[in-house]
Parts: sequence; structure tokens; C-alpha cells
Amino acid sequence: MGARLLRCSAGQYLQANFSRPVDLEKIIITPGISARPADLDAQARPETFDLLITDASGRTSLTHHELADGGPQLVDAAMDGAVQVDVILRSAYGTSPDKQVAIAEVEMFGRT
Repeated sequence: MGARLLRCSAGQYLQANFSRPVDLEKIIITPGISARPADLDAQARPETFDLLITDASGRTSLTHHELADGGPQLVDAAMDGAVQVDVILRSAYGTSPDKQVAIAEVEMFGRT
């Protein structure tokens, strides 16, 4: 799986591509630069985002999500045969001109 995080502002995204189709079920997103509460204000954190999932036949699923400010959070992401996942930023907590929106970790879980 490859992933990239572009300079974040509304509309920027993180994209993951799978080398083979995956029966995706859940995603855990850890907003910020780490899961440690002391690091919460170091950078901005995602507040709302779209989740765009594409399967091997090109079919897509678009859902809208809101995260609480802090800590890892579980997101439903059910799609059989997923080959690409885009997390598209819409708004963020703690923004300022000198901060980027940070996502410490994105974990994806599927059926085996």
C-alpha cells in the first residue's frame, strides 16, 4: 500500500492504493502528530473529511465524517474489493497560518 499526504487545506487528501482488492471494513484515524495529549496543539487536526473508496470495477462510495478533537477514532468503511481509499480534508481544528493539518496514523482493516 502506498500513501501520501499533500499540503493540507480544504480539498487536500491522503490516498492509499492496494496492490490487490481488499474487503475493507473499518479505518482507524489518529488525528494530530501523535496520540499523546501533550502534542495536541503542535499542528492542526482534521475535523471533517470525506472518505472516497473505489473498488476493482471502478465503483465508488463517498461518505462524510466528523472526528472529535483528539485520540484515535473508528470509521466504518465497508466495501468489498477496495483498491483505493482517499481521505479528503474538509475542515480542521486548531488551524493557523503556521500549522499544517496532521494525521499521525491511518489503519485499515478488512476481512481475511
